[in-house]
Amino acid sequence: VEAAMDRAISARDELTRSSRNYTDCQKQAVLTDCIGLYEDTVMQLNRTLQGLPPKTGARKRCTDFDAQTWLSTALTNTETCRRGSSDFNVSDFITPIVSNTKISHLITDCLAVNGALLTTGNN
Repeated sequence: VEAAMDRAISARDELTRSSRNYTDCQKQAVLTDCIGLYEDTVMQLNRTLQGLPPKTGARKRCTDFDAQTWLSTALTNTETCRRGSSDFNVSDFITPIVSNTKISHLITDCLAVNGALLTTGNN
């Protein structure tokens, strides 16, 4: 989760830097939306990290179901950015930024691990 959050922060920061280089209204709108989605992704991943126990054997601060919801929201945000840029035919400059981080793969892996915890009933 921490690696996914670090990469989400990097992607958000790169999107923010890129937004200064475009004057096209459509590209600016998509970038603004993606920046907001990645800000929310960082928040959802941070909530997940904050809910994890600080050390082995410590009490969790959230349920596995809560973590699954937050991780799912984070993944949806990244996919919404990617699909939105494709829908508006401006993916040429957003896709390299968000694809290079592999954040979707990391979050998907986190969802799989957490999903296994849900099926064992340790929520």
